[in-house]
Amino acid sequence: MFPDSRDFMQKVEARGLNGAHNRVETVYVLAGNSYTMPTDLFRLDNPSYYKSATRRSVVSYGRKMANKVAALYPDGKAPKLLVRFHTHPGGSTRPSDADRQSAAQIRDTFAEAFGTSDFEFFQGIHAYKDHGSNPSPSERHSPTARSNSVSWRGEQYRHELALFGPKFQNPRKAVVSDD
Repeated sequence: MFPDSRDFMQKVEARGLNGAHNRVETVYVLAGNSYTMPTDLFRLDNPSYYKSATRRSVVSYGRKMANKVAALYPDGKAPKLLVRFHTHPGGSTRPSDADRQSAAQIRDTFAEAFGTSDFEFFQGIHAYKDHGSNPSPSERHSPTARSNSVSWRGEQYRHELALFGPKFQNPRKAVVSDD
């Protein structure tokens, strides 16, 4: 479930855009203390986490990213939910062959970093593209769920988050929650 919260959606939007002038693929993680709703967002935009990042692909140092997220939890306590998102600027939420090939290793890296696999793990794609017209303030940041995705309009871009199982198979149902 994604919270129907303007603040939360703005934070996700900012992570997707990564603060960069040149739009390139990037990675971030959502986590939560329940199996169903993310509450924490982890920025992974430090250049030392990436071997390369272009508009069409990202090669990241997954172990370094997973260790960073794990280090932010006190006493080695793991969250109940981890969702690793990467962006597709101007693209779709369809996983690429490279996404599918690296998926199992990514999940294993987080399990190693936390010392457990006792958490729900999802892969996600955050696609965004220009929406052409400037939405009114009331149209912005109001998420809508459809099947395995949540979409909303930001100030400049239309965003869509799609959820998949650990290997980018089995799309997972996305729900917007009023909580």
